[in-house]
Amino acid sequence: MATFKSQGIVIKSLKYRESSLIVDIYSREKGLRSYIVNGVRKAKSRMSPSLFQHGTIVDMIAYDSNPGRLSRIKEISLSYHYNHLPFEIGKSSIALFLLELIQTTIKESEQNFPLYEFLEGWLKFIDVYEGSLSLPHIKFMAEYPSYLGFKPMNNQSDEKPYFHLEYGYFVHDYERIDQVLNKEVSHALRTIFLTKKEDLPMLHIPKHDRELLINGLLSFYKWHIDDFRDLKSYDILKQLF
Repeated sequence: MATFKSQGIVIKSLKYRESSLIVDIYSREKGLRSYIVNGVRKAKSRMSPSLFQHGTIVDMIAYDSNPGRLSRIKEISLSYHYNHLPFEIGKSSIALFLLELIQTTIKESEQNFPLYEFLEGWLKFIDVYEGSLSLPHIKFMAEYPSYLGFKPMNNQSDEKPYFHLEYGYFVHDYERIDQVLNKEVSHALRTIFLTKKEDLPMLHIPKHDRELLINGLLSFYKWHIDDFRDLKSYDILKQLF
């Protein structure tokens, strides 16, 4: 069977039988696919179980089976060494939230270089980020839809102060309150749009508005992605930030 070589991001890892794992990896060359790794939890395994922790960025050679079927990994090694992300509860919780969001939204088993670079870049950014951790995941949520085909429009003005969750742009008025973010939260979203992620430490959004903004963005995803489910990891973030 043919093989391919690629970088990849471990999205999810589940124990399978006594010593194996089933691992979801989003790779640069093949998109999101599932792999079975036999015997990896045995003491003498040639592959370290640590390589399959959530968020690990790896170099891999894998067998190119048909999408939808379990593939196998021939070789795997660490591609990027995190300095902080796995060891700090705040950063690891944000990474877990982003990975669950990715797993819930990505359906494609095909090459998408821009999306891969975006995801890898964000994980590396969180690893070295030195500011408050209350905003990076919100910035990610605001940017990510651009890679999924429903980019929000930043057209906010005095005449159009409300962000419409179904339309994906700012509007003058609305029919139902659950269709839009209120003025304050809409303004916070506009600020998030305009702020570079490197400048997030200089930005302050009150906790109440942050919670409304995250809930609003999750509703925005639900409007545009079929079968979008609630994210379990969000409960952890609410306790931390």
